[in-house]
Amino acid sequence: HVNPQFWEYVLPGCDALGYVACTGTNVCFRARCMGQVGWFPEYTITEDYALSMELKMAGFNGRYLPEYLAIGEAPEEVRAVTRQRSRWTKGHMQVFFSRKCPLFNARLPLIHKILYTNGTWAYFATVLTSLTFTMVPFSSLVFGYHPVTFSREFTIASTLYLVCGALLGGFVRRPTHSRGMWLSGISNNLLAFTYAKAVINTLLSIIGFKEKAGFKATVKKVAPIVKAVVAKVAEMSMTVGRALSSAWNASMTAVGTRSRSPSLGRRITGSMEGGLLRGDHKPYEPSSGTNPGN
Repeated sequence: HVNPQFWEYVLPGCDALGYVACTGTNVCFRARCMGQVGWFPEYTITEDYALSMELKMAGFNGRYLPEYLAIGEAPEEVRAVTRQRSRWTKGHMQVFFSRKCPLFNARLPLIHKILYTNGTWAYFATVLTSLTFTMVPFSSLVFGYHPVTFSREFTIASTLYLVCGALLGGFVRRPTHSRGMWLSGISNNLLAFTYAKAVINTLLSIIGFKEKAGFKATVKKVAPIVKAVVAKVAEMSMTVGRALSSAWNASMTAVGTRSRSPSLGRRITGSMEGGLLRGDHKPYEPSSGTNPGN
């Protein structure tokens, strides 16, 4: 579960490019910003990823805080890990194969279209490369069929690929990160089948051959009473969130109606200190920090 590749390298790089990252475990929002984008998205089971995109489309900026301020629980059993990663994959695919796909979103610049599909491409690439690198030597050794023949061109191409991959994938700023970087690569190869199954199940659900994937909580070592309390708090937070969303929409409608008077409108917008809009009608930027967890 220690993944320095993501926390120490990927997220700081994305943050430098203006990417809003809500990684789920520990993130801070301004409530008014959440209200403007409709609170937590419900069209995918990876709501943190979708919320990041919604905030960016609404014009908000977030910052990644590269400090370890929170410790999150992580699954310890293999089945629980595969269920968790399967959920992440399905959530990304639900967004990718829908009208919410970042690639076709006019409100996102090109660099963010790429960044918000980066996770999706990673799942596709992991499945294809893991299966290919496994089946090619297997076919040669077991069946005597050689999909790849050695030649001068192949030697040059494969050498360049392996060297560049090792340099990019193995780059570390601290020697202690090397083990975590290696483990993250190994875990992705081991989970390739889980990713492939999640992609297929998502496509089957889209065309109606399978029920749409729902949220399945990851099993972690938590006392039953704690689970009950967490479930109750989650239920209450959803109820309160929907109530706040309705109240917010109603208040914004009322403000819009009252603002039809030019003089009154200027007083209202100019006095909304700490609200969603400044006097120049630009949305406030939320200061959010995300920290390592599961």
